Amino acid sequence: MTRCKACGKEFVKSSNRQVYCCKDCKKEALRQQWRNASHTYYHKHKDQWGANSVRRYGMGTGKLGPHRTNSDDDAEHLLIIREMRRLRIKTL
Repeated sequence: MTRCKACGKEFVKSSNRQVYCCKDCKKEALRQQWRNASHTYYHKHKDQWGANSVRRYGMGTGKLGPHRTNSDDDAEHLLIIREMRRLRIKTL
């Protein structure tokens, strides 16, 4: 009998590598690992992003992506203006 790493419930291992009692515990443990990794990454790099960073304003969440897709400069400019209005960013 061993204890589940996620919930602490005792269970019988079906293989010597098993550490979780069920799929739900394994899934939740992996989610928690991703949360911890994301939290660590954010706090490690938050000072490098700056005030106008992509992470802060969420640029690219509308129809404007991170890469140029339109060869027409006027249409591209209009997309940028719309995205800035949507995010309430004032122009310089």
